[in-house]
Amino acid sequence: MSAPKADFEGLLRAFTEREIRFVVIGGVSAALQSVPAVTYDLDLVLDHEPKNLDQCIALLQNLEAVYREHLPKQLAPKRSDLESDGTMLLMTRLGPLDILGRVATGWRYRELLERARCVRLEEGNELQILDLSALIEVKEQVGREKDLAVLPLYRKTLSERNAAEPGSGS
Repeated sequence: MSAPKADFEGLLRAFTEREIRFVVIGGVSAALQSVPAVTYDLDLVLDHEPKNLDQCIALLQNLEAVYREHLPKQLAPKRSDLESDGTMLLMTRLGPLDILGRVATGWRYRELLERARCVRLEEGNELQILDLSALIEVKEQVGREKDLAVLPLYRKTLSERNAAEPGSGS
């Protein structure tokens, strides 16, 4: 599979239309909260409820998902892969997709959902995105150079949002 242009909206629409429960984290979550930064992939944390994972693996098959680190081999993820706390670095026909079992803070889907905001796509589909304050905590925990480099932008955007929304406290 050649690297397709990233269609994050198409990926999000595919997940929401199939009613797969997830929280968007990472750069796409930041971008949806007006952070002016570029991202390479879509990062999701799934609800590990069995029916949700069944729906997800069916969608991944439809999206022709394969592991990026094994390219040019076409190694497809299995249902059992979705149950782990690890990270799956995938390439789909709609672009790169990372599915994480948990984030650096140790938060899984349920904990992330408590720190998420609901946003609506143009088509009316709703999705949960990790709130910017929580995203900052995750980036600080990860501590990679690329994560630390975006923190000033994240903090500035959060500060501007808080100034525009008195009493938001987030």
